[in-house]
Amino acid sequence: MSSNTVTKLILDFLSLSGASAFAKPFFSGVGGVLMLHHVEPSIKGNAGGFSPNSGLTITPEFLDTLLGELSDSGFEFVDLEEATKRIQSGSAKPFVAITLDDGYKDNALHAAPIFHKYKAPYTIFVAPGLIDGRATLWWEDLERIIKDNDHVVLELPSEKLAFETKTIEQKNAAYEKFMQILISDVTEIAQRKIVNITCKKYKFNAEAHRANSIMDWPELKKIAKDGLCTLGAHTIHHYAVARLSDEECKSQLKQSADEIKKQTGKQPEHFAYPYGYPSAACARDFKIAKELGFKSAVTTRHGVCYKQHADHLTALPRISVNGDFQKPRYLKAMLSGATTMLFNKGKKLNVDQ
Repeated sequence: MSSNTVTKLILDFLSLSGASAFAKPFFSGVGGVLMLHHVEPSIKGNAGGFSPNSGLTITPEFLDTLLGELSDSGFEFVDLEEATKRIQSGSAKPFVAITLDDGYKDNALHAAPIFHKYKAPYTIFVAPGLIDGRATLWWEDLERIIKDNDHVVLELPSEKLAFETKTIEQKNAAYEKFMQILISDVTEIAQRKIVNITCKKYKFNAEAHRANSIMDWPELKKIAKDGLCTLGAHTIHHYAVARLSDEECKSQLKQSADEIKKQTGKQPEHFAYPYGYPSAACARDFKIAKELGFKSAVTTRHGVCYKQHADHLTALPRISVNGDFQKPRYLKAMLSGATTMLFNKGKKLNVDQ
């Protein structure tokens, strides 16, 4: 049984049994920060096909339905500035803050009109390297290469790793193995070099893919003036900061904010850690973000926000609006705080590592 199937069974139980409604008064906290990436009319890849990043894409129709149901359920949409104030005050009125990582073009085309429909503020976290080409969407590039080829070789510093990738099962196994190596066995810089070499080997144009997917500076400047959008920092190169030295981490955080200010005239006050799970963003990084003056920084650690997060505003959890779980009742179950307690093994906060 797949992990997605198990998760859906848990969410169905929580929502349909009434368990999440029971948990809400005790564990819902003061609100939640939602995390989105792509918002597109149709999910990339075919149902049941090879699409390892499908969780990063939701449809506009689902987003519209979700925001409508959350609004009807009493949640108030706020920006991160207001969210931090409510965490600090322990406000009893439940909030939802919406964030989108990376700055995809579809955010402006498909998501922004829905946010305006519900008067919902939102924050787009921007990595300048993804905007100007110093960085690539390497995880999507790798997916496309495996999808389009029946045999893929990854050239590592010490060996060549070859996989047959004819079937969906083989493609999934190859992608999982390659990702395991790239995010744990080699440095961030080596990771990008390896994927770049692989793109050239299989004649995949990573630069064209990036340019066609990510907003440029004029597009970002335009959306930042729409009255609801705030731009946040997201490192320069979309690095997993926990894998960097202290100075490299500080530089990635500070320079990303400085470049956004240079381009837009406004200093970002909020930050998102790329791949913000514990091995990609840790206690050291939370401290650095605080020292650099960010008012908040969000992770990808699952959970709702509690008043106790007032002492950990640079280690805030988020709830992923996942393309593999496009049912509003799943998000309501998560916002009840029930899944926070499950993920954190009975603890409200997950900020110590």
